Amino acid sequence: MRVNSWGSNSHGQLGQGNDTEQLLIPTQFEINVEPKYITGGGKHTLILSTQDQLLSCGDNDKGQLGRKSEKSLNKFHIIHCPIKITKISCGWDFNLALTETLDVLGWGSNSFGQLGMPMDKVKCLNSPTNVFNSKAIQIGAGLRHSVIITLKGSVFTSGYGRKGQLGFSFNGVTPQKTDAFTEVEDVSDCVDVSCGEWHCIVRTSKGEFYSWGNNHFGQLGLDPEIIKFSKKPVKINLSLPNREGSQLVSGWSHNCILTKGGQLITWGRNDFGQLGEYREHTWKPEILKVVNEKITQICLGSHHCVALTHSGSILTWGWNEHGNCGNNSCENIMTPQRITGTEQVKLVGCGAAHSFYYLIIFPMLEICDFTQVPSFNTSNLKEIPVINDETDYSEFFYTYLIPNKPCVINGITHDWPCTQKWIKNEKINLDYFSECLENVDVPVSNCGAREYNVQKKCTMKLFDYLDYLKSCRMSFKNLDCFYLKDWHYIRDFPNENIYRVPAYFASDWLNEYYDGNPDLNDDYKFVYIGPKHSWTPFHADVFTSYSWSVNVFGRKKWILIPPGNEKYLTDSLGNLKYDITPKDLNDPRIQVFEVIQEQGQAIFVPSGWHHQVWNLEETISVNHNWINGCNIHQIWNSLKKTLSHVKAEISDCNDMEDWPHQCQVILSSIFGFNFRSFGAFLSNIAKARIKALRGSKNLTVFGGWQMGENHLKYDLIRVVTVLNLLKKDDDFVCEYLNDSEDDDLNHSFEFLDCLNNCSQGSLK
Repeated sequence: MRVNSWGSNSHGQLGQGNDTEQLLIPTQFEINVEPKYITGGGKHTLILSTQDQLLSCGDNDKGQLGRKSEKSLNKFHIIHCPIKITKISCGWDFNLALTETLDVLGWGSNSFGQLGMPMDKVKCLNSPTNVFNSKAIQIGAGLRHSVIITLKGSVFTSGYGRKGQLGFSFNGVTPQKTDAFTEVEDVSDCVDVSCGEWHCIVRTSKGEFYSWGNNHFGQLGLDPEIIKFSKKPVKINLSLPNREGSQLVSGWSHNCILTKGGQLITWGRNDFGQLGEYREHTWKPEILKVVNEKITQICLGSHHCVALTHSGSILTWGWNEHGNCGNNSCENIMTPQRITGTEQVKLVGCGAAHSFYYLIIFPMLEICDFTQVPSFNTSNLKEIPVINDETDYSEFFYTYLIPNKPCVINGITHDWPCTQKWIKNEKINLDYFSECLENVDVPVSNCGAREYNVQKKCTMKLFDYLDYLKSCRMSFKNLDCFYLKDWHYIRDFPNENIYRVPAYFASDWLNEYYDGNPDLNDDYKFVYIGPKHSWTPFHADVFTSYSWSVNVFGRKKWILIPPGNEKYLTDSLGNLKYDITPKDLNDPRIQVFEVIQEQGQAIFVPSGWHHQVWNLEETISVNHNWINGCNIHQIWNSLKKTLSHVKAEISDCNDMEDWPHQCQVILSSIFGFNFRSFGAFLSNIAKARIKALRGSKNLTVFGGWQMGENHLKYDLIRVVTVLNLLKKDDDFVCEYLNDSEDDDLNHSFEFLDCLNNCSQGSLK
């Protein structure tokens, strides 16, 4: 999973794996769990995962990481707890946790009695330990004090109490500190609690709020000119609708209530802008009017705020000395500002001066049954959009993948190692290939020689082709035009780190399948190198797949034709034109799209879009063909259509005993799949997703990208529907009957039954 963190990192509390003092912008790191709750103390952080694992990082001088060693950790490590934890709360250097059995665990510092244990005997605890002898429903940790709400709604506190934050006194005297949990009188039937540095607020089941402790900045909701602090609970005058659905949180000296309707109500200290508006400290809770969108989660650090909006973006404001607001500065932010590039965020969290968010990499999809291949309308498409590499995956998914529309993407190669290796002095660095690579065989097409409806192909040694390119640079006119195409560079040099598949193209079933089955010795990941004027004839991609192509160096001209328009581009025999001309494209019935692809740009070519490509200068590119859940029905329909053509071509042999089998053999040679191998391919994809879902883990795909639960389920739905269509197809049934003793096929059908059950909700 990918989590972003920023702010103070003095003890590695950001989990980045380094000791950088602070980060001014959200910076990504990876963990092996999906966060459900993220919170932090002064210099440490806790994560509670959706799998109920507890992780920690940062300072451990008081055992707050739940480890025996006092050594700080700059990466998250699991804290082993024998009981499932449901809630966590961090003080400055200690923690409380609530378990599923309603027990309270504590660990870290007990220097002020905040763990409710004798201070003279227990200075700190380095592992989660039961610290309370009654069942509890809520916990809260302040700077150096703890609050527990019992199952009966009673409130107990322990720890430092000089400012009245313990909510009780002994014979009228406010205790400096106490090391035993003691009941707070004058308040009952409580259901929620929030702790600041030196104050506490609770909410009752009736929606009433009570506060006690320090009131220097009006954080108790009381006039500080009248009450400097309160050593017992005092009711706050709040007119708040739907108070039972509110979320209560506190910073060190300010508070916030998130209402059921998504509004924020703030009060308390404001010299850092932590109330989100230009105003003085205030003891009167007021709605934060400058936020005009619904808020779904709010977290407070010591003096800064992080809010998650309904649209999945992040707003921050307040104290920013360590960059804890994530806006690439250390200036305090007086009103909420949006962190750029944050969309589809699922979760936010805070420590005292550091912040986090968990981002959904793959889109949250509504799981539907797509039994029909959609009809794509391109009549209103006037030009191919150009987007940048900051466009999130969800937008690409819904705007281009699902509608089957092309686009160009800027900035794809900015972090690709091949840009340093393959380019030198504004040319392709041919010396790199000859000095750093072996002299392997490479596939080459002669752009000036036609063989049937494709360019004539041959094999050359890599070094010979490099010499050819050097000759082209000196004198192109007297040379044939050879284009190195469909080179399996990664297969030839698997240890070469040359590029990272962009997230937009990471859901790639085709290459996932072949990478996972190395005995098949195939893939659809290619490198192309060609001189100026080399070109590719008019065609649609193999399998009717998607393709993407990135210019690492050079420029290309593309002509693209939407599906269905190719019928107007055939010769007198009905064959697809080999080389389209401007005259061909003058037909008003044809929609034509022309793109000049620049260096560093990627072009996404959708399923079934015919295209012809010319290199405008010496060019090197990375090209992939790919299939996923969005176009698998097109692949299935194309496979069936190709079989129909095969059957028509050899119809005079249909009285042969094994005619159906021969049709499948020919289909495989023409298309690349037959029905049997296509079924095996789909089963393989489904098994990987079933395994990931049953293991409650994400599926790692190309470039280290991870596929989340909803994307996994989406893929399964698409696989199941096509596998069911395949199983019911007459041609497949006929072929299967002739091969009924094939163990692989039997296993595939057994697996399909499992998939059908899973799609009906039985997957656990």
